[in-house]
Amino acid sequence: MFILVFLYLLPSFEAALVINVSPTKLDAGLSRNLNVECLSSPGEVPAMSYLTSLSLYFAKNNPETEQSDHLESQRFSYLASINSFDSIVNVETDQTSSVKYFGQINRSNASFLRLTWEYPDSRQAGVYKCEANGINVIGKPVSLTAESSVTAADPDTKRLITELQKLSRMVEEIQLRVNSSETRIEFLESESQLKFFRQQAVEEALFVVIPEFQGRKYMLTKNRLLMTADQAVMLCGMFDGYLAEIDTEAEYNYLRDHMFKPSSFDFIVTGATDDKTEGVWINRCSQSRATFFNWGIQQPQGGRLENCQCFARYDSWLQHDLTCSVFTSESVGFLCEVDKDRKQQCSASKL
Repeated sequence: MFILVFLYLLPSFEAALVINVSPTKLDAGLSRNLNVECLSSPGEVPAMSYLTSLSLYFAKNNPETEQSDHLESQRFSYLASINSFDSIVNVETDQTSSVKYFGQINRSNASFLRLTWEYPDSRQAGVYKCEANGINVIGKPVSLTAESSVTAADPDTKRLITELQKLSRMVEEIQLRVNSSETRIEFLESESQLKFFRQQAVEEALFVVIPEFQGRKYMLTKNRLLMTADQAVMLCGMFDGYLAEIDTEAEYNYLRDHMFKPSSFDFIVTGATDDKTEGVWINRCSQSRATFFNWGIQQPQGGRLENCQCFARYDSWLQHDLTCSVFTSESVGFLCEVDKDRKQQCSASKL
């Protein structure tokens, strides 16, 4: 099943995949590090609405296939990957003793996967390929690739001395920059502002947001998304929320008048489910028993096939049960709720 969870960038935030290799020419025994980084960030090439994984592959140079026309024919082997589901970097076991790895898939900043070899040798020379996988705005799978080459040579004595001197000066310059607290503070402030504005823009593009009700913020997806209820949970979590837990009639009436009625969806899914025990409705986030019910006539009626609670337009926005799998035929929206206190309770309940 293709997971549609980590919604990273929308069409207004076109994304590109690049691979950064430094250095591109190795002096065996002399080069301190080899850094190979896959980077998915705003760029000129339209890519995907949502990034699910970054992967890195390697192919040894072959004298018979070194020309660019033949690079695609080289046999690539897996090195490492990171996905949006657990954000853990997975590395080929043969590489763990000689390589350091870092990675992050971030909704409000660049996502990256980076491998660093210490004192690399000719074995690290070859072609590196980055691959990004995700979905586009209509829910179809999208893949992007980027490649870069590394060559290796044995340095002579003069070259060795020169490079060691350059390296020493470089370390001193870097240390001076790191120790400059003023420059560091300016950088952190700029980065914080950029993340805030970017997250706000993505939120506005994804959701309809209404004024808070009793200190809680509600966000309804603007467009139909081909995702499961579990994936919707993770989507809400990207914005510090969860699938809405409607506790009272007053809360329901407020949402019906301000969000449900103006929407174009046929169904709006909230956070209650009876997937564990049929007929026992539990809120996904807090794991508490659902307390508000406003079922339509003969609802719920889907049994074990329909374990997600929703509100139905054609039944005057009364509650129905609905399948929790990917919605392909109905017009279905998801309602997220943001409440810092309840979000902390949700996190604690999963420990």
